[in-house]
Amino acid sequence: MIKQGNLNLYNILYFTYSLLLFLSIFLPTTYNQIKIVLLFIIIMLFLTVLFKNLNAFRTSANVLMLWLISLSIGSFFIFVGIINSNPGAVSSITVILLWPLLYLIITGFICEITFFNLINKVFIFSSFLIPAYGLYYLLGNARVIPSNLFVNVFPEDIMQGIGLYEGYIEVSIPNFSSLFFLGPFILTNFLIERNKKKKFLYGILLLFITIIVLLSGRRTLLLIFALSFLIVFIFILNIKDRYLKKQLMVNYIKNIALGIIFIVISYFLIARFYDIDLSVIVENLEKALSFGSSTDPSTIARYEQFFALIDGFSENPLFGQGFGAVASVIRSEEQPWAYELFYVALLFHAGIIGFFVYALLTFWIIWQGIKILKNYINIKYMLPYLTGTISFLLASASNPYLTKFDYMWIIFIPIMYINYYFLYKKRYFEDGENLNVYTKYSNS
Repeated sequence: MIKQGNLNLYNILYFTYSLLLFLSIFLPTTYNQIKIVLLFIIIMLFLTVLFKNLNAFRTSANVLMLWLISLSIGSFFIFVGIINSNPGAVSSITVILLWPLLYLIITGFICEITFFNLINKVFIFSSFLIPAYGLYYLLGNARVIPSNLFVNVFPEDIMQGIGLYEGYIEVSIPNFSSLFFLGPFILTNFLIERNKKKKFLYGILLLFITIIVLLSGRRTLLLIFALSFLIVFIFILNIKDRYLKKQLMVNYIKNIALGIIFIVISYFLIARFYDIDLSVIVENLEKALSFGSSTDPSTIARYEQFFALIDGFSENPLFGQGFGAVASVIRSEEQPWAYELFYVALLFHAGIIGFFVYALLTFWIIWQGIKILKNYINIKYMLPYLTGTISFLLASASNPYLTKFDYMWIIFIPIMYINYYFLYKKRYFEDGENLNVYTKYSNS
C-alpha cells in the first residue's frame, strides 16, 4: 500500500496521467507540446517516488516477461531495419521501444484501485464529450444552432468536416477513432452494470455514441460497433461462475432489446434533420467488405497496398524487411513506411517470426484477462477493457492507429489491470475478509 507521505505524489501522478489520457482520447495526434510537458511531469514524479522508496516500482514476473519479450523482439527488428538502411528504422524506435518502456514504468507504479476508477471516469467523460462535440458541429452546419458559436479545437490542417451524399451523410472528426474503444467500453458497462443510476448513465452515453456512429459514415466504425455485441457475448460465455454467468446472460438479452430501441431512436433522430436512406448505409458496408471488386477509392488503395506489402514480405518471409521498410506503394510522403493495413505491414516488417511473437503476446493479454473474470469485481473492470481493446485491434486491421502514441494506451490499460491483479489478488480479490471493503471502494 502507499505510505501516507507518498499519497499526494501518487494522487498527482494518477491525475497527471489521466489528463494525458484525456488529451490522447479527445485530441489525438495534436497538441503534442502539451503532452510532452505532461510526460515530463510524469517522469519527474516517478523519479521522486522512486528516490523516496526503491520498492515503489513493482511488476509481476509474468508481466515483466511480457515486456522483456516485446522490447527484445522490437529491438531485433529495428536492428534489422538499420542493417537494411530502412528510412524509418530510427523513427520506429519511439513506437516500438520508447513508448512501451514508458508504459512499463507507469504500470509498475499502480498500486491503488483509485487509478482505475479515475481513468474510467476519463473514459465516461470522453464518451460524452466526443459525441457532444460531433453533434454540436453537425447541428451548427445544419443551421439548427448558429455555426459561428462553434469553436474548432483541431488545427486546420487536420481533415474534418461533413459530407452530404445521396441517402447518407459523413462526419469526419479526428477523435472519432477513439470510439473504437469507447463505444464497446460503454456498451459493456451498460450490459453488466447493476447500479440503476449508473446503468441509466451508460444508457444515455450509449445512445449518444450510437447516434454519432451512424452519423460518422465510417463503415469500419459501424461494423466494429455492431461486432462488439458479439464480443461481449463470447466473454460472458467464458465466465467460470455459473450463477454469475446466468445472471449476466439474462441481463445481456434484456439489454439487447433496449439496444435495438436505442438504434431505432437514433435513426429517426438523424433522419429528422437529414435525408438518410438505411439501404445506402448497408450498401456502403458491403462495398467496404468487397475488397477487390469495390470502386471505393480508399478500398482500392488498400487493395493495392495489400499486394505491395505481400510482395515485399515474400522476399524475406521469415524475418521480413525490418521496421521502417518501404514497399512499392507509398501512402504517406511524411512517413512512407506507415501503411493502413497494420497487420499486413507488420508481416512485411517483421516476417512470420515477428508476427507470430507479437500475436502470442496479444493472445496472452486476452487469455489472462479472461482467466481473471472470476467474480463481479474483476468483471466490472476487466471485461469493458477487454471488449474495447479487442474491438480496437479489429479496427486496426485497416488503420495504423497502433503506430501512434495517442492510441497505445488501448493495449496497455488491460496489462495494467492484469499486473495489479497479480500483485494484489491475495489482498483484495481472494481474501473474503477484505472483499467487502474493496467492493465499497471499487463502486465509488
